[in-house]
Amino acid sequence: MCVGRLSGSYDFILMDPPWENKSAKRKRTYATLRCDQLQSALPLPQLASPSGCLVAVWCTANARNLEFVARELLPSWGLAYLATWYWVKVWRVTGHQILECTACECAGDQIW
Repeated sequence: MCVGRLSGSYDFILMDPPWENKSAKRKRTYATLRCDQLQSALPLPQLASPSGCLVAVWCTANARNLEFVARELLPSWGLAYLATWYWVKVWRVTGHQILECTACECAGDQIW
């Protein structure tokens, strides 16, 4: 992770943590972190603006990860959950959604 090279403070931070994901096959080009390693690995309090900061966290659809972000990670940084956004994945060639999405239920990954 390159967060060590960051300096200053930010009023918006978009995080894409290196989640462990047993269902996705990767070439092991980067290290992943367990939930219990994320809080200490990401120096969010030092990067967030003292006047306020909006933080968006990309999260896999894994229920354990979702629960961790909402109930442990965000509160440990003094943050409150505000909304869920969905990343709707589409096929590169056709532009059609990979899975169907309706107003009540979305097949995309959540951003907390």
